[in-house]
Amino acid sequence: MDQNERFELGKILYGLASNFGDSLSEYGIEIWINAFTQDGITIPQIRKAAAKLLRTRKISKMPTYAEFVEQIQGDVKDRALIQADTVLEFLKYNGAKAKPIFDDPITQHLMTTRWKYEHWAASIREEETKWWIKEFVEAYQTYAKVGIDSVPKVEHNPEIKKLAAKIGTDVSCT
Repeated sequence: MDQNERFELGKILYGLASNFGDSLSEYGIEIWINAFTQDGITIPQIRKAAAKLLRTRKISKMPTYAEFVEQIQGDVKDRALIQADTVLEFLKYNGAKAKPIFDDPITQHLMTTRWKYEHWAASIREEETKWWIKEFVEAYQTYAKVGIDSVPKVEHNPEIKKLAAKIGTDVSCT
């Protein structure tokens, strides 16, 4: 975020805090700036969210960062439903043999690990999609809560990889 954007964000946040009878410190503003920058949220998005919060929020306390992000991105379930539709639209227009790359990292992760796209796309039937959407939304919400990076990956942990390789190989009966 450049100096002009930082200044504008400060004005927006100070104005919003003033409206809700609250105050912010320079350190508080810096935390918000860093969070917005890390999350890739733009000044126009922030301005729009602030205007909506100003008009609709009934609690007389400064909104939290999470409330701001929810105004901008929607809640996790909304995003998950949109992403499920995105996957189904991709299937409809591209078929099972296409190699999708989804912009959303959680969707990309789910469609390459939990549901391997090519196999899933070739086998899902129309009447199964409503159940798949439900499962996808639940999985998406979980990953959104814990983060993709916190899930251990077999290929990155040699001990888990060794254990996984042994599964089903010992057929001796005792």
